[in-house]
Amino acid sequence: MSGKLRIGIIGCGDFLRLRAADLLSSRQVEVKLLYSPVNSANAERYAEIFGAKAADSPEAIINDPEIDVVCVFVPPFVRKEYVLAAAKAGKQIVATKPLAADLSDAREMTEAVEQAGVRCGVIYRREPIIRLLKLIKKYFQEENSVSWRFTSRIGSTTILRGTAGPRTPKKMVAHSWTLCCII
Repeated sequence: MSGKLRIGIIGCGDFLRLRAADLLSSRQVEVKLLYSPVNSANAERYAEIFGAKAADSPEAIINDPEIDVVCVFVPPFVRKEYVLAAAKAGKQIVATKPLAADLSDAREMTEAVEQAGVRCGVIYRREPIIRLLKLIKKYFQEENSVSWRFTSRIGSTTILRGTAGPRTPKKMVAHSWTLCCII
């Protein structure tokens, strides 16, 4: 993969409002499509802000061959259908915490992601989303460019902690992060 990571966003509510500046300031990602299941005016407003397009449906994002990552920024009780569809389409996925409303939904999403052979990152900290998206991009470019440290495992879900970024002898300019990966 070269160039910017192209993302589609499902859910244009509070989480996107909090992270819009991070996405806008990044030279690593490009928001291409947005869809709001609650208010299409929100998707249109954010599309204008990002220089992107508002999608008519979540399927328009999930099935678009130009989209590398589907960001699912909706509440956990409606997230499952989007994660399952994105995994089936072979898309990488980023979601907000918690992954699911209950354990059975989380297991179903985990199995779908594993079967599809894609990655699903769940943001567990309120750190800039760009860090997670950069990690996904680095994974595409060179799998060993990010420092991963296994911390725990719950079923087939692995909790990882790590750092990414340049280091110098005098000063470490790395970013710490916590990521729940379904591997």
